[in-house]
Amino acid sequence: MTNLTKFNVIRTACIILVLFALYLSTGCIGDGDDAPVVPADYYNGTVVLSDNFDYKDNGDSITIIKYKASGAGSVVIPGVINGRPVKSIGDNAFFNCAGLTGVSIPDSVTGIGWYAFAGCTGLTGILVPDSVTVIGDNAFSGCTGLTGISIPAGVAEIENNTFYGCTGLTDVIIPNGVTSIEDNAFYGCIGLKSVIIPDSVTSIDDNAFRGCTGLTDFIIPNGVTSIEDNTFYGCTGLKSVTIADSVTSIDDNAFYGCVSLAGVSIPADVTSIGDSAFRSTGLIAVSIPASVTAIDSNAFYRCGSLSSVYFYGNAPAEFKFGVFDDCAQDFKIYYIDGRTGWTVPTWNSYPTSQFVPGSYGIGGL
Repeated sequence: MTNLTKFNVIRTACIILVLFALYLSTGCIGDGDDAPVVPADYYNGTVVLSDNFDYKDNGDSITIIKYKASGAGSVVIPGVINGRPVKSIGDNAFFNCAGLTGVSIPDSVTGIGWYAFAGCTGLTGILVPDSVTVIGDNAFSGCTGLTGISIPAGVAEIENNTFYGCTGLTDVIIPNGVTSIEDNAFYGCIGLKSVIIPDSVTSIDDNAFRGCTGLTDFIIPNGVTSIEDNTFYGCTGLKSVTIADSVTSIDDNAFYGCVSLAGVSIPADVTSIGDSAFRSTGLIAVSIPASVTAIDSNAFYRCGSLSSVYFYGNAPAEFKFGVFDDCAQDFKIYYIDGRTGWTVPTWNSYPTSQFVPGSYGIGGL
């Protein structure tokens, strides 16, 4: 290859790279914070560039891969392009379109990709049609103007970070059929007042409702077996929580910092209470069922109003440090005569006394 030929090859490659960079710089994607990485299959199929949308022609369907207009106002996504149905909104398609206020999605769409509307801070309303069965990770994360959304009945999972940081979200309808609410799904939704979880949900994962300071009450459905790490961490407005009988473990930091939570009923099949699970809550008294054999460190640390804990079983085989440290000045552990492992007048440095079930208020629950 001659030097001139080599030069032409290098020049052509540079031009292609520049044009690609210019392409990515248009529209909403890339405005403000860095956009997520474009997926590896971004250019599989035929990519068509248009004035408002770039899309991928899959042969039998269309995927919207990029919104290119200014991002201001409402957008209607067409249901058909070039005679083919629009089936999906691709990853990052509307990423960071801060001026976008509304979106109409056609009922031909079945999937919404990762980060599809992430960072659309001006988006106040979006109608997701019943045809949608998949909503990807971070799909609406950072949509601070979004106040409400109805999740279609065909969606089985609310995936990681789906509504992360949607601070304006006040109401969410989760349909029967959803089986899991994944990590960080509603993390930081400080405006969320209420959410109804259907009985179909069997898992609520780490940080799912962390920092939802406006949440006042919550019912964990039967079928959920574990309250995962940090699920309600920092939910300072939470006053009432109903834990299903199916729950067997309450994990680390599950209710850490729920200062308004004055009471909770721990189900009879719970075997373990994790590190800092109820740390710095507003609990006044609590009953520990006989099934509990392990209480991790700081589980009830700094519950300043907690004065009475009623144990219905033997002393836990595993009892870590600081479990009841810095509780109320008159704090005391109560246990039933005949249960093993307990000592008087103290056990693990905490004052103890016997009680008869049914005669000491909450101890009779």
